[in-house]
Amino acid sequence: MEMKSSIGRGAKLGAGLLFVVAVTLIGCGAGGNSSANNTPANTSLTPAQIAAITPVEISAYSEAQISAFGTNIKYLSDAALQALANSSFAQMQISAITPVEITALTPAQVRMIGAAGVGGTVGTSKIFLLNFQTWPALVSNPAQVAAITPAEVATLTEEEIMAIGTNFNQLSDAALQALANRSFAQSQITAITQVEIATLTPAQVRMIGAAGVGGTVGTSQISLLSILTWPVLVSNPAQVAAITPAEVATLTEEEIRAIGTNFNQLSNAALQALANRSFAQSQITAITQVEIATLTPAQVRMIGAGGSGGMVGTSQISLLSILTWPVLVSNSAQVAAITSAEVATLTPTQILDIAVLTNPFGVATGIANLNLGAFSALSAAQVVGLAPAHVVGVSAAQLASLSTGAIAGLAPATIASLTVTQKASLSVAQHTACAC
Repeated sequence: MEMKSSIGRGAKLGAGLLFVVAVTLIGCGAGGNSSANNTPANTSLTPAQIAAITPVEISAYSEAQISAFGTNIKYLSDAALQALANSSFAQMQISAITPVEITALTPAQVRMIGAAGVGGTVGTSKIFLLNFQTWPALVSNPAQVAAITPAEVATLTEEEIMAIGTNFNQLSDAALQALANRSFAQSQITAITQVEIATLTPAQVRMIGAAGVGGTVGTSQISLLSILTWPVLVSNPAQVAAITPAEVATLTEEEIRAIGTNFNQLSNAALQALANRSFAQSQITAITQVEIATLTPAQVRMIGAGGSGGMVGTSQISLLSILTWPVLVSNSAQVAAITSAEVATLTPTQILDIAVLTNPFGVATGIANLNLGAFSALSAAQVVGLAPAHVVGVSAAQLASLSTGAIAGLAPATIASLTVTQKASLSVAQHTACAC
């Protein structure tokens, strides 16, 4: 795993430094010349002498000599900084840069570290090779974090992403866009911590992993946030309100469930984008009892109702789970808001869930809470399970709104229980259909 490799890299660096220092002291005495490469010890060099070190000369420096620059490392030329490298286990120059040294460099100089390109060009710095003590020192400086480039972001390990901490919001939009989960070993977005996500504005969250083709800004990859970080994001009402329809389409069932009491902060467009596209992405079915209870009747109409051309179609409330549906219809105002188009999507079981609820007419008379238009859409298959107790509160107008097929679909005992008042508005055809 990357964590192990990073720790191993640091441990090896420490051992390597001790070994090189020991060899240097034994071979040339304190402050002498390096017998290995004839490079002068640099602890007594003046700023002018350090500035004069060439790329060829710096390439011969040992790890111990790199570490010995101290704050005077800032006098190295850009060309010398570019020539720094981790060319082998025995010469880990960039990994040898100390916390003291990294803090002495400007953001512009940090861009030069190991950045020598082909033909004298300046490429991408190799800051990802900094050791596990020096990297935190670099990212503790807001200005240094703000200067990290998209190309550099692409090289960072999970541990380095995690270590940015409270300065995470200093990353540029372009750097945030460059974050990606390219492999198990480079799960950068999954590596974003709870502390880090809490530092971002809604606008910055839209940038996470959102690099599109040709420099465009695409859809963020917030669905890749860890199971610890996602709840922190959605605990903020403003962050939930900012979730886009395109982002909703990427969310897992677990992420939908984790939104919790802030579910009502989702925009109408985001609610419309909810869908059950597959067994693995049953977003509407994933809506919890707590979440459905936060929505107004108007918001419920938006659930999965995204139509073609931006139109609002019929909600997909019929896809709510067997635990969540009863919570919705236990609210008489929610039942009264159900539309005729929605009724057409409901199962007989869901109709009975409405019927068994209490309304002002008494226990198990909830079907009377349907508005006239919704009641009129009931089919023969949907009303067949209605018992005499269920229709006690049904008005004459509601009964008269049923089709002849639906009237005929009522159970004989239920038809027999209809009162004179209820039957008063029935047409001849309806009387014939129900033989009542």
